[in-house]
Amino acid sequence: MKEDVLCTILQKKNTWDKDRIKTFVNEELKYLNADFSDNDSKCFHKKVITRKKFTFTKDTCQARIWNEGFGGQCSFQKNEGNLCKRHHNMFVKHGYLWLGYIHEDKPNEPIHYDGRKHVWENLDK
Repeated sequence: MKEDVLCTILQKKNTWDKDRIKTFVNEELKYLNADFSDNDSKCFHKKVITRKKFTFTKDTCQARIWNEGFGGQCSFQKNEGNLCKRHHNMFVKHGYLWLGYIHEDKPNEPIHYDGRKHVWENLDK
């Protein structure tokens, strides 16, 4: 059900519980003239920068990025050794990059700095 998908998205971005989110969403939908009866869920697809034609670039940051679970190379310019300023600061703060470097193997089940375990998306889907 689309309502459950929306609730899941909002829960990740918010501290509200599922019942409060459902109530809020249902109240807001009363005022919209939208038809949500079709089964097309295109609006719920993740925004992902495609990495299918990924080519290693030595001139950009060497950090691996999450990219909604598909991975890839950071696209920012290097300015702190082999890293952009953002990834350099992460390395200094935590002592490591949670997704590693692009020239290394992908970690199987990467664990974010906040302790949450992540699972890579399957590119064959």
